[in-house]
Amino acid sequence: MKKLQPLRIQTGWKVCFNAFMEVDPQELIDDDDENWWEFNEDLLQLENSDKNLILDLGWYGERNLKSGFFKINLIQNLNWENPLVEFISKKKDEIIDKIEEYMNSY
Repeated sequence: MKKLQPLRIQTGWKVCFNAFMEVDPQELIDDDDENWWEFNEDLLQLENSDKNLILDLGWYGERNLKSGFFKINLIQNLNWENPLVEFISKKKDEIIDKIEEYMNSY
């Protein structure tokens, strides 16, 4: 059974949507369709309503490591066209660190 990725959610933030699994794309082979199915543009969305912030995480590109990547957008005042921060990485550990850093910093 697949489990959700543990995260340290900071005070003031709430989970709006979570499909961010413990599966690490660095450990998958390209034709592992069962696990690659977990990677899509809607993985995690956190909200801090006091600061009008949304932290959005998705997997973009193909469902493989060569052309796909994680992307975090930090959105303020629903301004999706101009994120405060955009961070891209193929490395899940970097993504987890950035999610937690952004919740602490903003």
